[in-house]
Amino acid sequence: CKIVIVEEAAEIFEAHVISSLTEKCEHLILIGDHQQLRPNPTVYRLAKTYNIDVSLFERLVRNDFPSVRLNVQHRMRLEICALMKHFYNDLQNHDSVKSNRPSILGIRENVFFITHSHKEEVTDNSSKQNYYEAQYIIELAHFLTKQGYSTSQITVLVMYIGQKHLLTVLKQRKFSKVLEGLQITTVDNYQGEENDIIILSLVRNNVLNDVGFLKIQNRICVALSRARCGLYILGNLEMMQKTSEMWKNLAKTFHEMKAVGKGLNLCCTNHPKAPFVAVNPQSFARRPDDPQEHGRCKAVVDKKIVECQHPIKFECSKIPTIQDCKQTFLIKLPCDHLVQVPCQINQLKVYDSVDCPTPCNQQLLCGHKCRGTCGSCQHGQLHKQCREKCDKELICGHLSNCGHAIERTELDQYMNNFMAQQDEHRFIRLPKCPRCAAKIYQCKRYQHILNHLHSWIEKVKSNQQDSKASYQKQQKLIIRRNFYVSSSESVRTIIKSLNIMEEKSMNEDELNYVENTLVLLRELDPLLLFAKNAFMHKDQEVNQKVNYWIGLVVSFMGAYKYRYTPQQLNDIKQELDRIKGFMYLHLLMKEMQLKSIEPDIDCQKMLNELKTLTTKYSSFTTNDCEIFYKIFNHLVEKLNIPVLGVRRSIQMSRSTTTIDSRQENWFYCVNGHTYVGKDQKPISCPQCQHNE
Repeated sequence: CKIVIVEEAAEIFEAHVISSLTEKCEHLILIGDHQQLRPNPTVYRLAKTYNIDVSLFERLVRNDFPSVRLNVQHRMRLEICALMKHFYNDLQNHDSVKSNRPSILGIRENVFFITHSHKEEVTDNSSKQNYYEAQYIIELAHFLTKQGYSTSQITVLVMYIGQKHLLTVLKQRKFSKVLEGLQITTVDNYQGEENDIIILSLVRNNVLNDVGFLKIQNRICVALSRARCGLYILGNLEMMQKTSEMWKNLAKTFHEMKAVGKGLNLCCTNHPKAPFVAVNPQSFARRPDDPQEHGRCKAVVDKKIVECQHPIKFECSKIPTIQDCKQTFLIKLPCDHLVQVPCQINQLKVYDSVDCPTPCNQQLLCGHKCRGTCGSCQHGQLHKQCREKCDKELICGHLSNCGHAIERTELDQYMNNFMAQQDEHRFIRLPKCPRCAAKIYQCKRYQHILNHLHSWIEKVKSNQQDSKASYQKQQKLIIRRNFYVSSSESVRTIIKSLNIMEEKSMNEDELNYVENTLVLLRELDPLLLFAKNAFMHKDQEVNQKVNYWIGLVVSFMGAYKYRYTPQQLNDIKQELDRIKGFMYLHLLMKEMQLKSIEPDIDCQKMLNELKTLTTKYSSFTTNDCEIFYKIFNHLVEKLNIPVLGVRRSIQMSRSTTTIDSRQENWFYCVNGHTYVGKDQKPISCPQCQHNE
């Protein structure tokens, strides 16, 4: 090329400019500002020792090479330009900046230095941050948006990357929606840019008066010359003016302009005689938009929500957001149920977080229908506790008389038959009303029979009381056998909640609850550890899913105290089986990827079926478990991939149901021992082994 034009030439290495010139180049035009940022070499020693950070542009200007300077500025208000006289001689203002740069609404001054004494902090990466300045800036930016400014009109400049990260975190935490689009960047990345309002965070504030590269004139020149209408700076001006002549002169100018203070002077544009000084970040919350409510119209008018474009009736003075939208949409959830969801959910398209309100209605093991919803029961995987009234009776039959009147001869015949059957099978039970099957607890005519039966019932109760000593002995064994420390905080929390202490006496239900809980936790803990180790890096999504599902199981277990129903144990077991299957499937897929094995059509079909089984929105039944491992083992054998040993399912160390006089059939042997039988048939007596 005959002509080469270099923009921002003062920020480009001399070597880069020279290397772009060819033998055909006849004219080189360099455009830049040597008062602003220099080239930034990677090796600091080269800049310090060999001045490699001096550009060709700067070297030529400082050696009085013929050059032309543009003296008229078209950007800054006059107050902001007054600061530039310390960097540029004879700088003039264009007429446009005198008439087209309006004052900032809600703040008295257009240029202001908020000076403070809050100390800086050092971040983990040795960068600097100042929490006070970050808080003040976020509140100030929010205040400016309430004056009608958009976030695109505001830029926050910082001197350190640590301060940028802190500001970003605070913005997301407090005003993620309102300040969405607010640009937070470092001064080095903003050369050549401009905006209506600039908020500058100097960060440095310490007892050593160490300001680092804030003494570098080029950086400060860039930072102070980016604003068109408003410039607000946070720092310790008293400390800054001690560090260099440049800051001493700038401080003098700020004081002459009366633009220094502990806080900004906030005021209503229509009522400027009622100022308010924001001396700290919390001050902005105490300053309403319109204290006298002169401009706050309460009339309800037709408006349109920006995010979703839906119409809404809303107060004239307020801006509706998508959270105010009353529109609902009929959508199909992943569980295949159709539900109405609010507009904001429909806009986000995140349906996994929606609790499906469709009734569960699945039949539980107790025979009742589940009264939970699809969402509360985790799509049929972890059912809500059954609250239906149970019609099972205690062996003692404490019920009120039914009141039926029966002819004496008929009832005598019934009682004779009952006692004959009782003697034949050695049942321990009360006779029932022939009309309604209600147990007969009191009847003077047959009181001798009832007293005889009650004596056996009392013996059953006595035997249950005698078993208390054996429970306490078993309790000590459980404590010694199950004392372990888990790697998971959630698991440790459940162990603490069990409150296993030798001093506390437990009944049989509590012992069953404790032991079954510990058995389940011993299954949970290895799953968490296995997921963490097997899917640590590239498979973070798998690890997160496993942790989320296990968290649901732990929460489900923690919701019940002292006793598990068979339904709850069954749900937990099935869910752990499903999680285990999901992990084995992804471990297999990981091995296939490591060995570069491409599955054929049949293998891919089997993989898809396994994935469907472990991620479906319903319970992972015993049949599902059998099908899964049948396909899984066939696939492993076909692909010849060794994987970790597969255990089919979780085995409870104890019976999932406890001995309960409400549910069992009781008998007595010829030697007078009482025991529990099954299917209403007596068995050999456990104590004397007498065979009935």
